[in-house]
Amino acid sequence: MIQKTNKPKEQYLKIFVYGESGIGKTYLAKTMDNVLVLSIEHGLLTLQDEEIDFIDLNLDEKQIPLQPKDKYKFWMTVLNTLKTKKDYKWIMLDSFTELSNQLYSALYPNYLISTHDGKQRIDFSMYNEFFLKIRSLLSSILSLPYNIVVTGHPTFDQESKERKIETYGKMKNILPSFFDEVFFYTKKTNTKNETQRVLITQLDEYFYAKDRSNKLDQYEMPNIENIYKKIRGEDGVKVEKLSNKKTKN
Repeated sequence: MIQKTNKPKEQYLKIFVYGESGIGKTYLAKTMDNVLVLSIEHGLLTLQDEEIDFIDLNLDEKQIPLQPKDKYKFWMTVLNTLKTKKDYKWIMLDSFTELSNQLYSALYPNYLISTHDGKQRIDFSMYNEFFLKIRSLLSSILSLPYNIVVTGHPTFDQESKERKIETYGKMKNILPSFFDEVFFYTKKTNTKNETQRVLITQLDEYFYAKDRSNKLDQYEMPNIENIYKKIRGEDGVKVEKLSNKKTKN
């Protein structure tokens, strides 16, 4: 069926937000209308005063902690059940970094080999299985019929001198290409010496970010629903603005 790009039948936003621990990534769920949180970080305390649905990806259907060997299969089962549209506008995975770490830890023991000097090392074929499985998980998440927000942690890349998204192997370099929007969540001080939490939406010399919509300012207030409305161009929407766009690190 032929459609118009400005009037698609159904077009969902795919957003990645990364930032240091404690900056408030999980709290962003509070700024989304009708969200389901897929939690794997045990960081829901910040939402204890909100009535938000969540699924704990560390527990099975009986709320028993999952064994490492069972996690990937269970995660895929959860994602498959969400393919049938539920009454949510947003799905938030918190976080991709912890999902990667747990998958890596589950695979690691199966790929230890002994060397001639009696030590152990990882068989590098593990990274291929890791890549295939983490890509499958990510593709399953992004194919769901909802707007998607995925959170993650940064790591400092010594070669490029940039903060990048923390994960393993070649996924580190291609991960941003899966998303429409990539935001770095941090604090900035404006010319009035006021500290504000902001989402950096555009690439600079220190942070990787991108705004495929070309509708966002370089610094946006951390309100996902308002950003959604701004990208969609919804009329009559009052979008939060930074009090002063001149900022410094």
